[in-house]
Amino acid sequence: MLRTSISLLITFCFTSGVFAFSGEADSIEISRLFNKAKELSKTDLQGAFRQIAEAKHIASKNHSDKLYAAALYEESQYLYQEGKYAEMVDSCVLAAKLFKKANLASDEAKCYSKIGVGYANMNRYKDALQAFFTALSVNEAIDDDKAVAAVNQNIGIVYTNLKDWDNALKFSLKSLEYKKSVNDSVGMASTYSNIGNIYYGKKEYSESVQFFRMAINADNKGPNKSTAMPIRYSNMANSFMEMGKYDSAIFYNEAALKLLGNKKEIWQRLWCQVLTNLGASWFRKGDINKTTFYLKECAPCESTVRDITYLTDLYRLKANYYKQTGDYKEAVKYSELASNIKDSMLANAQNLEYQKMGIQYEFDQKAHEDSLRYQLALSEQRSQAATYKSRMYLILAIGLAVLFLSVIAISWLRISQRIRRRKELERVRLDIAGDLHDEIGSTISSIQIISSMMGSASKADQKVKEAAENINRLSNKVAGGIREVVWSLNPENDNLEAIVSQLYKITADVLNTANIPFTFVKELRDPKKKLSPQVRKDFMLIFKEAVNNARKYSRATQVDIRIEQVDEKVVLKIKDYGCGFDPETIERGNGLYNMERRAKNLDALLRVESVKEKGTTVHLEVPIA
Repeated sequence: MLRTSISLLITFCFTSGVFAFSGEADSIEISRLFNKAKELSKTDLQGAFRQIAEAKHIASKNHSDKLYAAALYEESQYLYQEGKYAEMVDSCVLAAKLFKKANLASDEAKCYSKIGVGYANMNRYKDALQAFFTALSVNEAIDDDKAVAAVNQNIGIVYTNLKDWDNALKFSLKSLEYKKSVNDSVGMASTYSNIGNIYYGKKEYSESVQFFRMAINADNKGPNKSTAMPIRYSNMANSFMEMGKYDSAIFYNEAALKLLGNKKEIWQRLWCQVLTNLGASWFRKGDINKTTFYLKECAPCESTVRDITYLTDLYRLKANYYKQTGDYKEAVKYSELASNIKDSMLANAQNLEYQKMGIQYEFDQKAHEDSLRYQLALSEQRSQAATYKSRMYLILAIGLAVLFLSVIAISWLRISQRIRRRKELERVRLDIAGDLHDEIGSTISSIQIISSMMGSASKADQKVKEAAENINRLSNKVAGGIREVVWSLNPENDNLEAIVSQLYKITADVLNTANIPFTFVKELRDPKKKLSPQVRKDFMLIFKEAVNNARKYSRATQVDIRIEQVDEKVVLKIKDYGCGFDPETIERGNGLYNMERRAKNLDALLRVESVKEKGTTVHLEVPIA
């Protein structure tokens, strides 16, 4: 019989949960990555994992337990798709701890449900039940009836796989009660079908037919008709066949086959089971021609379907068929194959029995104490919730209103203060630049003129001439420095276009004096984009350090410089064609240390790559948002 597979263990566990994200930009970006991963998972599972890895990086960088837990939960879905159940369990265990720390009980419960699913797929039923009971306890504490119904159904399915029919029926009926209370017709259909499977396992076939019929009726009213209905019909047919009602069995198997239509590749296991069951029904009716027809139809199934339950049914049918038709060689062959599989199934059944005994022993030991403790805690929680619920809603509403108004007021004040401070700062910068240019600049110009005259008038005195030349050289150096300071202080030079023009001038001054040819390429998408004074300062100092290093140490024959604006970053690349150096042996000086320190201040990416005799490349990415 086609029973519910562990891999289909309650679909609610694998729908995307709604997590308690904050309203910040990072949570929006992570939500975008989740959506992209979901889309990629249909065709490129590794691409989905890359999106989740990026989401985990963002959450970790911002120290957000909630966002990191949400990323782990999403990752577990794709680990499940890939069949990596142990890794799926590990992700959900960590996510559950983080959700619990953040007081997100609903999301914590979802993680425990997924942990149960992972263990069940690994046939670790004891661990699966422990996880599901934890999820059940959390969901009951927060009065989430829909989730309680789903977890009870999961527990019932695990007991069904353990062939513990009494417990399977107990928890499935509990699930049904909750689903009726929340009017979940789709969930009710699923639970009816599970109960039908339980009665089938108990060999109570008339009750099995009753619940399968209820599942079919519920399916007719819901959205699962095209997917779940063939399974319902097939299960109904199996129950009729066990009751000896072969006409009814044939009717429902043919109905299942009709619903499957041309979906043979998608529903191969079910398709083969239905064909084999039809062949078995006709064989029991004594119609060899019909049996022959359906055995031919399911001929490929023997090599493509590896499910031992199905193969047992097929081999038994073929053994009886060949015996009936007089082909005793084939009859013996398939009898032996069926016997071998039966031995394997007996070993598996014994293993399940041992698991069931171990689980029952442990649960019996803890049941009474846990039940009393749980009932007491639940009673206290519900009492407190009933007492304070209305008061908390009122306080929450008032608090949210006050918070909303406060945020608006504080934001408005901060924005207005920021604008005023910026204008005041720009005015002060402009005044300082004017004073430096007018007063100190004119004074240095006078020193330069006097020193030149003094040097010319004192040709006979060599010491005076040398002193005058030194004064002139130093005053030229100071004048150049003052010009750079004046340029930096001028607010009009805060935009990218002015900064890049200044960088070109610096490059020309530095490299032309050393007779080093260079190229300077700029690609600015938004030339008027402004940089803060601190960002501009550190960016220009890193640039000057890199260019000076190329002039002093590289013995370069050519220097290529490229500055471009990519999204919200300025990307700088300086490549010299010089002697290069070995990064493993070179002694790190103050220059490289200062570059790294300034890049860290900018939250920028800095890479210095060098190959001996081939040159050095400095790559810098500065965020400007």
